Amino acid sequence: MRLKEQNLKRGKLIALEGIDGSGTTTQAKLLFRALKERGHKVLLTSEPSRGPAGRLVRDYLQGRYRLADARLGASVLALLFAADRLEHLGRELNPWLATGGIVLT
Repeated sequence: MRLKEQNLKRGKLIALEGIDGSGTTTQAKLLFRALKERGHKVLLTSEPSRGPAGRLVRDYLQGRYRLADARLGASVLALLFAADRLEHLGRELNPWLATGGIVLT
């Protein structure tokens, strides 16, 4: 298969960014519906994910627990975010993109 043909089979990643409460989730849902209605294969996802590291990140951000040392806590949180991203890529995003689908996050 030629490189150009391979590129046509790759999926697309669309990432909407914004601070909490800015409407990114609302916009993502609207775009998801519009793409589905036009016959596209679309995965709607978010980070932190629902994986193990993502659940820890969410719990921490929602104040369900605190880390004893704030400086260490920031490093631990950054590592958990990175671990969640890696796991999310392997479990959901890359397989979906490999089929030519659209990932919306």
